[in-house]
Amino acid sequence: MEQFFKLLIGSHNFLQNEEAEHERARKMLNPAFHFIRLQSMISIMIEQTIKAINELLLLSSQHQVVDLQSKLNALTLTVTASSAFGKGFETIANVKQIVYLACIEVLEVIEYQTILMINHIPLIAQLSYW
Repeated sequence: MEQFFKLLIGSHNFLQNEEAEHERARKMLNPAFHFIRLQSMISIMIEQTIKAINELLLLSSQHQVVDLQSKLNALTLTVTASSAFGKGFETIANVKQIVYLACIEVLEVIEYQTILMINHIPLIAQLSYW
């Protein structure tokens, strides 16, 4: 399993750390997900969701085709980034597009790394396609 994960996510990461290193990393991340901290983000989530709904209503009233998946991805990214970096995050020009494109690139890398793992399946590795 380690061989496959190394191809996909590298050798030094939160998932594959040894017990002591994993425990240290978990303790560092825990404060970010504390209940009180998450409660303080509710207003950001509501505000960003209302903006997204209003944008979708505007687009639908103009009879424009809406890529709902990309709009929901943008909403998720905006809520996450605004919660992490504060409400001023949206003042950066084209921030949603920049973050969305960065996530698409990461997904493409993961897809590529996943395809490389197919070579480890003996029957498929023998096919002429690979």
